[in-house]
Amino acid sequence: MSKEKRMLGNYEITQSIYIGDKEVVFGVDTKDPHPFMVCYCDYHNPLSAAWPTEGVAYDDYLEAMQIFVDRVH
Repeated sequence: MSKEKRMLGNYEITQSIYIGDKEVVFGVDTKDPHPFMVCYCDYHNPLSAAWPTEGVAYDDYLEAMQIFVDRVH
C-alpha cells in the first residue's frame, strides 16, 4: 500500500466516499485559517484528473463534517 498522501490543492484528503459517479471528499490543511474543506469531485474530463466542485472551507471541524455527512446522505 502506498504511503503517499492524496492531495487536492493544499488539502490532504482524509475521507472520501463515492456516490454514483461523483466523490464526496473531506480535506485538511492545518496551515490554512479554514483548515477543513468539503467538496464534490468528478473525473469526467480528458485527463481523468480530479475536478472539484461546490467546495467549501470551514474553521470548525464539526460543521465541516456535518456538511460532509449531509452530502453523503
